[in-house]
Amino acid sequence: MFNTSLDKIFGVKKYADALSKIVNEREIKLNFKRNLFAIKPDSKEAVFEVLDDSKSDEKLLETYQVGLARVPNITAIIIQSSKDP
Repeated sequence: MFNTSLDKIFGVKKYADALSKIVNEREIKLNFKRNLFAIKPDSKEAVFEVLDDSKSDEKLLETYQVGLARVPNITAIIIQSSKDP
């Protein structure tokens, strides 16, 4: 299973195409617009917010065996907002 807060698997088409091929070959379930909200390590459960246009506070609970979370690229955000040339 692969959860992402994006509405696609990857932002760069070349890499999205390559990843989509792997996803299809390995029959990986994709969940889009899902934001990791909390982790419950004792029960091996992850709580996800649903990021759709409904404005609901819907949360989904998923069990996991191995988890990997990636934080947003803060450096890129800081550089984008910098006023220095």
